Amino acid sequence: MNKLRPILLNEFETELDKIAKFENNPEIGLALSGGSDSLALMCLAKKWVQKKNGKLIAFTVDHDLRRGSFKSAIKVQSKADKEGVLCKILKWEHEQLSSKYMLLARVNRYNLIFQECRKIGIYHLLVAHHLDDNLETYYMRSLRGSNMIGLSSIPAVREIGGLRIVRPLLKFEKKRLIDTCLHFKAEFIQDPNNNNLNFERVRVRNYLAKTKRCFKKGISNKIYTERKRREEIENELSLFFIKKLFFYPWGVFKIHREDLLKLSEELMIIALKKILSTSSGNFYPPKKKSVENILRTIKSEKNIIKTLHCSLIKVKNDIIYFCRESQKTQTNMHLGLTCKKNENVLWDNRFSLASNKYNLECGCINEKNWPDLKQNQNFKNKNISFEIIKSLPFIETESKTIYIPFLSGFEELNKRGIRFFFDSRVELVNNNF
Repeated sequence: MNKLRPILLNEFETELDKIAKFENNPEIGLALSGGSDSLALMCLAKKWVQKKNGKLIAFTVDHDLRRGSFKSAIKVQSKADKEGVLCKILKWEHEQLSSKYMLLARVNRYNLIFQECRKIGIYHLLVAHHLDDNLETYYMRSLRGSNMIGLSSIPAVREIGGLRIVRPLLKFEKKRLIDTCLHFKAEFIQDPNNNNLNFERVRVRNYLAKTKRCFKKGISNKIYTERKRREEIENELSLFFIKKLFFYPWGVFKIHREDLLKLSEELMIIALKKILSTSSGNFYPPKKKSVENILRTIKSEKNIIKTLHCSLIKVKNDIIYFCRESQKTQTNMHLGLTCKKNENVLWDNRFSLASNKYNLECGCINEKNWPDLKQNQNFKNKNISFEIIKSLPFIETESKTIYIPFLSGFEELNKRGIRFFFDSRVELVNNNF
């Protein structure tokens, strides 16, 4: 019988101190699925938070993908309650899904948790990715021919829209997380998808389980090397963006073609990926092959208009513009958005909206309602194209007065306690490592 090697508080705290610093009496969020990974993290985080006189709140998501999903969420909530941890259930509202439901579930799980953290003022979110996850991620991405960004694998810390994601378990094998649950007598839930060979990660996990320890150690060393390279690239790109990339607050990026083409081929691809991800607010970047195709067009054609990654790419007079593809905004926000007084919400994963005086209702701008919306408006900025305008909301106060950000003018919004600013869910430059 193998001896248990649980992670105890001292070891956990040492690892956490290496990757992140926290304020006094920290308020911490935790993504909780009920599996061994997140349950072990919850047990350790609870003890650490108690020691720091802080507060821990867990979030579990009802994905509504199978019958009884809400009962499963209740079960996870009860496990947290048993450990003395408050757990909120967040429900993913969606239509019938036919494909890629696991990817969509993962993206929307993070979306829901991010939004809830923003709403209640949580700035640190603990996530239970561990060493085995990191090795699997590297191996899968290496098979796809990923570049340095992908091969640096899962970051220990990542900042997204003012929320810091912290992964303190990346140095620990899954076996130790299971041992930790057994040590704390925390009964975890077995996810049937962990044995479903239809998923690439499960197939890779089974393959790596049969390899020798030295093979896995080799992957760990490669991840470390790629991370060091990424740090250098991130610094170089940061300086490039500061000097050469222009930004308009209504969500438009501009760069001179000759400046972009002075970069190495690798840096050009990474720069375009970052700009497109930030422009669209999409958590996952565009595929390398798609970016390479766009880059070839940018090099060879003088004037173009292309779409990629929910963004428009326009080249005119040797200047490249990137903006949101308004059709995607219309699809994402067709139900509108409510912003209650003293609340902060996100429009289209790209703009932060807050109000300290009124409850607000927001809706999409389109060809049908635009003639009525622009009547009796004294627009301060008339140089924004209609494609950009359609990616912005109209904002209606309780008195039925309507404002349009960047067109109505900041002073009009400020007088009424309304704040609206670009705050993409994906930051252009982040401190990942």
